[in-house]
Amino acid sequence: ALNQILQYTIQRCSLVRNGFLLVASGNSYEELAVKAMDYGSFNDIMEGGSNQDATWSIRLRRYGLEDESLNQDGKKRVTKQARYGKNVRSPLTDERNAIFAMKDMVELFHGRVNLSKPDCKIYLFDGLKSAMVDDSTKCLARAIGKGPKVSIYAPKTRICVTTTPLCPIAAFTLCNVAQLRPHFTVLDPFAGSCASLLAAAHIATNSARPIKSQGGTVSIEVAHNGLVNRDDIVRDFETRSLDPPLDIIHGDCM
Repeated sequence: ALNQILQYTIQRCSLVRNGFLLVASGNSYEELAVKAMDYGSFNDIMEGGSNQDATWSIRLRRYGLEDESLNQDGKKRVTKQARYGKNVRSPLTDERNAIFAMKDMVELFHGRVNLSKPDCKIYLFDGLKSAMVDDSTKCLARAIGKGPKVSIYAPKTRICVTTTPLCPIAAFTLCNVAQLRPHFTVLDPFAGSCASLLAAAHIATNSARPIKSQGGTVSIEVAHNGLVNRDDIVRDFETRSLDPPLDIIHGDCM
C-alpha cells in the first residue's frame, strides 16, 4: 500500500523525475547482493514469487567519487572520477562486471531480461554520498515510479498557445496544491490555452489509483475564437490521448 501511495505521488509531481526504493547499501556489489537476499527484497521475481514471470533489468549509474591524496609537495589533491547519469550511461563493461559480482542473487531471478521495457527496473548507484546510506558508496534500488514528462506540455509543443502561456511545471503544481483527485470536476476561470487543464487531465488519466467515477474539466475564456481557437485547444488534448474539456465557455468570469 505504501509503494502505491509513493507511486501515485511520483506520477503527478512535475519536480520528480524518478522514484526509487532503496534495497541495500554497501561498499561492494557482492555485499549488496547478500543484503538484498537476506532482506528478501527480490523474492517476488524469483521462482514461486508473486511476479516470478516479470521481466527485469539491472542498470549501473555512477556519480563520481572524489579521491583525496597528497602530492609530492604534501598538498591535498582531489581527483574526481568520471560521472555518468541520465545522458551518459556507465560503461557496459563496468555494468556487466557489477552484475557478475551479484550472480548469486541474479541467477535466482525467474523471468527474462528486458533492457528496453522491463517490468522490474533495478539500479546500481555508485558514488553517492549521503547520510541516508551511512558511509556506503554503493546502493541497490528498485524503480517504483516515474514523474510526468512535462516537456510534452511545453508551449512550443502545443497547437494553441496564448501570449502568456503557463509553464507546465506551474500547471502541475497548481493541481497538486489544489489536491486534485481524478474524480474531481475542475473549473479554470482564466483558461487561456488550458495549460492547467492539460495537467489536470494528465493526472486523471495516469492515476495509479482505481477510481469509481471520472471527473472532467471546464474552462472560461474571455477571448474570442479568433484569438484563442477552441478547436486547437481540443486537439492539444486529443493528440496527447487526454479527455478534452467538457466545455470551453466564451465569457468573462469577472
